[in-house]
Amino acid sequence: MADKTKIANLALTMLAAENIMDINEASESASKIRTVYDSVRNAVFAEHPWNFCSKDIQLGALTSKPLIGFSYEYTLPVDLVRLNTVYDSVGNVLESNQYRVTNNNILQCNTVPVIINYNFIVTDETKFPSLFVQAFVARLAFELCYSITGSRTLQADLWELYTQKSLISKHYNAVENNKQTIKENQYNFPDTWIGSRY
Repeated sequence: MADKTKIANLALTMLAAENIMDINEASESASKIRTVYDSVRNAVFAEHPWNFCSKDIQLGALTSKPLIGFSYEYTLPVDLVRLNTVYDSVGNVLESNQYRVTNNNILQCNTVPVIINYNFIVTDETKFPSLFVQAFVARLAFELCYSITGSRTLQADLWELYTQKSLISKHYNAVENNKQTIKENQYNFPDTWIGSRY
C-alpha cells in the first residue's frame, strides 16, 4: 500500500539514490521531493479522467451574470484539477462551445443548473491504483532526475518510461469504465529497462 515516503523511495531507487526514512526528514533528497511532489501529483491528476479521483456534483448558479456570451455562471470546486464533462440537469453532455471556463475558475453557460464531472485532488496515497502509482513514480523520478543525478540522458529515458507507464494506466482506467476484456501486455512494453550506462 502506497504512502508518500514509499512513493518517494521508489522514485529515488530509479535514480540509484539513497532511500529516505521519512518524506518530512531534513535530508536533501527529502527536501527536493517535497518541493515537487504536490505539483507533479496534481499534473498527473490533470492529464486524464482517472476513475479514482473523479466525481459528479451539481453546481448552483451565482447571482452574478456573465457580461457577454452566456446567461449563467458557476464557481468551480476549489479542489478541481481537471474539468472532464459538463452536463445539463437531465444528463445531456454540453459541447465545448456551449460553455467556457474563465481564468478565475468560473464556468459560464446557458444552462441552469449544471452537473460536472471533474478530477479532484486525492491526498491519501492508499487510494491510488497500483498502475497509477507506477506512472506517478516514473514522472516524479523524471522531475527529480537532473537535480539528483545531473544526467539528461537518464532523464530522457525516464520520460519515455513515464509515457509507457501512463499509457498502460490510462488503458486500464478506460477498461474499468467500459467493462471490456483486455489482453495482458498488448502494447509490448518491456517489463524492465536498462540503465547500466549511467
